[in-house]
Amino acid sequence: MFFLIPLISIGAWAKYYSIDESSLINLLKIMAPVCLGIYIIGEFLFWALLSRVKPSFRFGFWWGVFILAPYYIFQVSYNAGPLLRPLPAITLYPIYLISGLVSATALGLITWCIWGLLFDAKNAGSPLKMALSRLLILLICLAVLIPTFAKNRAAQPDLVRKRTSYRAFVPRQLERQPSHRMIVLGLDGGDWDVITPLVDQGKLPNMKKLMSEGRWGTLESQTPMRSPSLWTSIFTGQPAKKHGIEDWLVSYSKNRLVKAMWNICSEFGLRSTIINIPATFPPEEIAGKEISGFPYPNLTLNTYGWLLSTQPLTTSLTPFSQLSAKMDANGNLDGTIYVRDVLIEKYNRGMRGKIFRNMALEYILKTKMGEIYGRDIAVAKFKFKPKDEQIEILPVKGEGAAFGTLGKDGWTDFFIVSLGPGTSAVAKIRVLVIDKDNVTLYMSPFFQPSDNPTYPYTFPKSLAKDITDLFGQYIVEMSWMGVQDVITFPAIRDLLFYMEEKNVQVGETLYKEHEWDLFIHYFGLTDRFQHPTWNYRSGDLKKEALGDIPNRDQVYDEAVGAIDESYAMFDKWLGTVLSTIDPSKDMIMVMSDHGFTQGTGRENKLGAHRLEGIYLVWGEPVTGVNHSDYKSNHADKKSILDITPNMLYLMDLPVAEDLPGKLWLDLYTKEYQDAHKLLTIKTYGKEEAEKGTEQNVDRSTLEQIKGLGYLNGATNIEGN
Repeated sequence: MFFLIPLISIGAWAKYYSIDESSLINLLKIMAPVCLGIYIIGEFLFWALLSRVKPSFRFGFWWGVFILAPYYIFQVSYNAGPLLRPLPAITLYPIYLISGLVSATALGLITWCIWGLLFDAKNAGSPLKMALSRLLILLICLAVLIPTFAKNRAAQPDLVRKRTSYRAFVPRQLERQPSHRMIVLGLDGGDWDVITPLVDQGKLPNMKKLMSEGRWGTLESQTPMRSPSLWTSIFTGQPAKKHGIEDWLVSYSKNRLVKAMWNICSEFGLRSTIINIPATFPPEEIAGKEISGFPYPNLTLNTYGWLLSTQPLTTSLTPFSQLSAKMDANGNLDGTIYVRDVLIEKYNRGMRGKIFRNMALEYILKTKMGEIYGRDIAVAKFKFKPKDEQIEILPVKGEGAAFGTLGKDGWTDFFIVSLGPGTSAVAKIRVLVIDKDNVTLYMSPFFQPSDNPTYPYTFPKSLAKDITDLFGQYIVEMSWMGVQDVITFPAIRDLLFYMEEKNVQVGETLYKEHEWDLFIHYFGLTDRFQHPTWNYRSGDLKKEALGDIPNRDQVYDEAVGAIDESYAMFDKWLGTVLSTIDPSKDMIMVMSDHGFTQGTGRENKLGAHRLEGIYLVWGEPVTGVNHSDYKSNHADKKSILDITPNMLYLMDLPVAEDLPGKLWLDLYTKEYQDAHKLLTIKTYGKEEAEKGTEQNVDRSTLEQIKGLGYLNGATNIEGN
């Protein structure tokens, strides 16, 4: 009957990991053959080599193998991690195997001892001697196991850290009314080596205006160059170790330990409009309006979308789904589009907050998510008419109007997809290739309906519906990594431009139609394209390197121009701001969190972060004059930690003495400095310290971060 132990163990671990019945069946299909194979081989070895081993030992040993050993191995790997991690795999895995065998053997000896004490000792020739020997072995085995279990509790504060937060709200009185409103435009990855040639070519007229009339220079970033950490440093004035957003895994706003500019403004009763800043999810309650930036949770774990085709295709990142259809008498094809995906809530129920860990099971759950948690989702029906070279995308139930009748490069509108009872998403489809022999489509990832999101991304919440009513579906963030499948590039490019266009439209509306004292808007498209297309633009990647794909010419041409187009889009948005600004009342700052350069150590060499970013300052207080040669307004190198103290100074707010950044007094006129004496405050936070708990991002957010090129090979694209 011992053969039931592996199966019962799988069921017990599945119950502990909150795996439901349908997923358990899929898990058994994957794990049962492996576990039963281990059991059969082990029993054969007992029979062949250790035939005198008692059933009482084997009983405990097999429970140890399938229940105790996985957790024991996790504890060994966690507690001895600094010593074990540098070891090569050929050494490390035998150590884990021996650890598992030790724990299983210890449990086998424990059950053998207990059985002997209960049943065998009284029939032994020397019951007391036997009982003492078994008791000694029992104590030794417990001594092997208990310290590892006891150390688990002590290890937990490292997994969920208690930290001191300095963000309690403190109402404050203005010493003088701000003389200027502050407009801050963040250009992610902005780099002078890209901007200056485009300005010289006349492609960025509004950037040229700022450079000619204001002051500009290099903004020094910090390592590690992780966008959520850097933007938090920019808007708190503190380094990562002080503000708490040190890593992608903790890049939720609730993990920030110090006040950002919008918190300080709220304490003084000043209104802020904050749009798309990284590490601002979930949104905070402020005086004003906020739209969160990335990273942001998804409904499902697919952040790349799907490649759908009547022909088999091989992809490296984008999931592929075969289009199957029936042909009618006229040669037209009718079919249903199915994709497989994993609902994040279903996955999170299993993986969240476990003290006792089975790393082997977690590895299987992570690498086989589609097979275990996933299910086929009917997205839409399609009708393909080869004669017309058009494909019609229809609702699954055949009710309502078609989502679109598309030729090559055509897109449907966003349409609703049911992911299960009470859960809906939106998606859209683009035609990549269409001819009589081949239909290839790209379908976007599943996005939350932006008017009624599962994860609210705005403050106030009602702002989400207002945005959607005005501009349609709003996307907080989308992965660019799928462009490495090359054939998908035109579609992902379109979606990234769509995302940024909506972001800019929302920014324009909130800028023009709402009252604010501080306006901060983050533009991320430059970063999204500089990573994957840097070597297209430089000419290092030739068209022939893309391989034999149907849309190669289109992919190459669009990739070559993607970076320049993204900067031009930002410049147009900057022009909108400049067209409505009052230089006597408004100040503009433009900055990037880092610059860009050629990456190293990766196939095809993606663009990577470098320390030298950009800054521009423009407005009445700035000493720049209208030079025809804008380069004469170049100023000294500054630091990202300087931004917050200078924003405070220009808004006539006290500058905290505990901010490490410097004021840019060399950039401001003497008249302004005489009229605006520096106000100071000791700190904006320490007196109100309170305890908080660090919360890691969830699995879907982790997948989004990977889809942005980080965590997997992050060292290369972060340029650290």
